[in-house]
Amino acid sequence: MEDFTKGNVMRDFKIGRCFSILHRRSQQFIVAACAPLSLSYPECVLLLAVFEEQGKSQDELADVLFLDKAVVTRTITLLEHKKFLYREHDSKDRRIKRIFLTEEAQRHEKFLKEVFSRWTNYLFAGFSEKDLTSLEIGLSTLADRAKMYNVH
Repeated sequence: MEDFTKGNVMRDFKIGRCFSILHRRSQQFIVAACAPLSLSYPECVLLLAVFEEQGKSQDELADVLFLDKAVVTRTITLLEHKKFLYREHDSKDRRIKRIFLTEEAQRHEKFLKEVFSRWTNYLFAGFSEKDLTSLEIGLSTLADRAKMYNVH
């Protein structure tokens, strides 16, 4: 395997630190903005995934979000208690539970999407369309590689 960083440990550290800062500050922003709804970061992210396509199974949501199935199940349960989601058994396979938005969640969809848009608009201020496209391609490539890495 080629060493692209050429042994520059400080560069590696700086890149990793940037990812860490972006992740943590994104969580803090979203949680603070969603405080009126008492939603955690994982709850907001899961709701966004369901806004994209209702009726996904819990397993499909876990795959889309690249999260442990148990985490997704716990998050869905919390959102059910908060009256944002409900589960229905699949009509063809009763073992599968499909996830749907309640009217309560639908009332807050615009607000939640605007929260994420405010954050990304803040982060990307001053970026050209070309810069954003390059960033998106680069981050998507890194994410795909990270998903393929076998940690065991």
